[in-house]
Amino acid sequence: MVWRHFRQHFNSTVKKMTGRVQSTALTDAAARAVSVPSWSLYAEYCIRRERGLREQAMRSIVTFVNLVSRWRMPDQRAFVTFVLEECEANWDRVGGFLPHQLKESVVKQTLLKWCDDQTIDSRPFRWYGRVFKSETHLSRAVEIDPLDDVARTVLLNWMIDQIDYSLHHMPEGYIGDPVEDLAYATQLQGLIEVVQDVAEREAWQGELDFSVELINNYLDWRKSGHPNLEAWGAENNKRVGFRN
Repeated sequence: MVWRHFRQHFNSTVKKMTGRVQSTALTDAAARAVSVPSWSLYAEYCIRRERGLREQAMRSIVTFVNLVSRWRMPDQRAFVTFVLEECEANWDRVGGFLPHQLKESVVKQTLLKWCDDQTIDSRPFRWYGRVFKSETHLSRAVEIDPLDDVARTVLLNWMIDQIDYSLHHMPEGYIGDPVEDLAYATQLQGLIEVVQDVAEREAWQGELDFSVELINNYLDWRKSGHPNLEAWGAENNKRVGFRN
């Protein structure tokens, strides 16, 4: 529970900070991008976006996207690698680095082609999974590289959040199918077991154990025929929600 509350507090704090630090991140990215002549329009976009010149920034990025579409695949991959490494260093500011036109017309198409050709590098799968919210691609990243803890951590966050969604109204009610959630928890267990950092692994395990306990208690209550979950939990000294 402490780990769960820490994650929620951390995510909330980062969102509040994002506006204050976005401009610095874009300026730094521009300084790195300008060293490659063919990326100068992207650097121009970053500077204009940082200065609040949104319309001019969009003109820069539209022109840049049209240019990138005519590049060879190795050159497209090189730029996509650059911009997504910038994103991974500043993930809560990803929208600033990846305006819609760049994200859909360049990053998405390049990563899809890269993934089709790739069997040993987890990065394009991790990046596609994170940017386009694909659990399948994140899972593939972990399959390719079991030591890709970035992909694994993102996947663990998503999966535990899905289970928590089913549980968050307990003891008033259960959202979803508890049997399916237990099967999903089994997948989570496999991911947790190979987390390299011991403290992090134990934290994830404690969070999963708590969720599985709630699911099993809910199933036991249903089998009991008792009319009220909260009362059943109190009578049997069982946890039936995040509050107890």
